[in-house]
Amino acid sequence: MVQVTIQETVHHIAADQMITFNRIIACGGLIRHLELGHGRVRPYHHHVFRMTVCLAHVEDDLILSYCPLVQGNQYMLKAALGLKDNEILSPTVHLKYSPDLLSLELHEQIGKTLGKSLNKIKKALEVAFTKQQDFENEMYEKGAEITYALENSQPVVVVTGRAYNLYDERLNLRVGQNLSKKGITALPMDILDIRGISLSDFPNMYWSMGARILKTAKLIKKTSNFFGLHLTNFSCGPDSFNEHFFKFIMGDKPYLILELDEHTAVGGLMTRLEAFKNVIQSVQKMESMKPQTTRVTAIGS
Repeated sequence: MVQVTIQETVHHIAADQMITFNRIIACGGLIRHLELGHGRVRPYHHHVFRMTVCLAHVEDDLILSYCPLVQGNQYMLKAALGLKDNEILSPTVHLKYSPDLLSLELHEQIGKTLGKSLNKIKKALEVAFTKQQDFENEMYEKGAEITYALENSQPVVVVTGRAYNLYDERLNLRVGQNLSKKGITALPMDILDIRGISLSDFPNMYWSMGARILKTAKLIKKTSNFFGLHLTNFSCGPDSFNEHFFKFIMGDKPYLILELDEHTAVGGLMTRLEAFKNVIQSVQKMESMKPQTTRVTAIGS
């Protein structure tokens, strides 16, 4: 226990030092996860792989993109840390391309540096895509298993957000553990299968992460015992728009949006989680008190 506590303390101290360091070297304020990212690169900057990912796969006839600050982060790193071109591998990758075209794109940019042939890069991509698909299918199966085992009336908080704040305990203030302390069953959005949910009513949703969040919001809205908790960070431009869409989908169903930064205290977080739990319980109690209607069908003789 002592060893674990020491390791966790060091991790949090290191994270704060990374943010402080980034503010010294950065030209301006960045969104929260990029502040951490700049600091984490510093000790390892002679072996940095930081690709620019453009255009994700197509869903519902939407061509989805990634946050422009994430796409351009390699250029910020080079300027802020004074990195030379041979100290950072920074290929531009279009994930919507076919595996053949994507292999060619990568080979032209980093094949010579890595000493890898086009054929080896193509095989590596095939393995990567297969492993990724297997991983996603396994997550969906686990999510279905968990939700199937729950009672119909048991409330479940589905936490939406981006991978870098959903799964980074420094960014989300251990929201998963704190939900558990409050006796709240919670699931991350990535464990739920949303592939069959359409976003045709949001034709201008350009953002890959935003599309996933809104699809999950639709699933939450139509599932009676699901309730939404959306995690975001200050200075996130796309989220400033996406939150309005999230609220629109939720309608009159209770939800919670947590906007966190380095000044957010755990005490305040716990208070909001407790209040959200009380709201959910009140709503479910009111729903259970509604009179049940019985449909009578007349059968002719």
